[in-house]
Amino acid sequence: MVAQKTHLPKFSRGETPPKIILQKRDIDLLEALGKYRYLTTSQISKLIFPGKHEQGARRRLTKLYHNKYIDRLFLESGFVLGEAVYFLDRDGYKVIVQERGYEGNFQKKNRQVKPIFLRHTIDEIEFRLALEKSVSELEHIELVKWYSEYDMKDSHATKRKDKYFIYDEIFDPNTTKVISVYPDSLFVLGSSGREALYFLEVDRGTESSKKIIEKMRTYYLYFLSNKFSKYANVKRFKVLLVAHSHRRAESLRSNVQGSLGIENFLFSNKETIKKKDLLKKKIWFTGDGDRISIVK
Repeated sequence: MVAQKTHLPKFSRGETPPKIILQKRDIDLLEALGKYRYLTTSQISKLIFPGKHEQGARRRLTKLYHNKYIDRLFLESGFVLGEAVYFLDRDGYKVIVQERGYEGNFQKKNRQVKPIFLRHTIDEIEFRLALEKSVSELEHIELVKWYSEYDMKDSHATKRKDKYFIYDEIFDPNTTKVISVYPDSLFVLGSSGREALYFLEVDRGTESSKKIIEKMRTYYLYFLSNKFSKYANVKRFKVLLVAHSHRRAESLRSNVQGSLGIENFLFSNKETIKKKDLLKKKIWFTGDGDRISIVK
């Protein structure tokens, strides 16, 4: 007699979870969630189950979810439910602390993220994965540092500049006010003892050209302040603005042409970054419209 297959609910955990014995690959997956915070099913499939059908990853994720090692949300696209996004639950966190010596804090508020910010965070992570893949294929380049906007240096601090690694404040002489510099992410590339600093800004498609011009001016003042030098041994930096499409990237670039600080910016889009090497290929546009690569 064949045992009847138990139906597991999609939006809650089953009363009787499927049996599971943790394998090394499961712990690798949990550790990846500790590193990136959120990962979609397709991202996990490529990272942990390379060369295999995504259905196998889905089955394993389902078991880990119903056994409370991981939790999940779903991306939203209008009224359509999108891809599942996974993050550590407390039992999974305990496993990587014990098995891998993980030192990060357990993120209690992962489930409370708003849909628009979750989509934005996944886009940042997609960029990071593409960057790490590109770096792994270059012998002379290393990824020295990566900080995301939510990485904390002191979770108990009350002021943002004391709480987050990449939050900074500078004085605006025109308005005589203190303004914040808070990129989506920051990374440092190293090669032969030299470093290059990059700030990542992922465009949500909701900011006007006026807002982008203000952001450029903020980064220009930040450049003059030299406060950025605490992140790397550099005298300058680049801001990588990634739009959701080539059309949006080109529209932003043309609308802000000639603005103060545009020389610090490079423009591209996530569609191109998915298809081409983001370091070696000429997929970045300067404010003047010149096509360049990050690594020559």
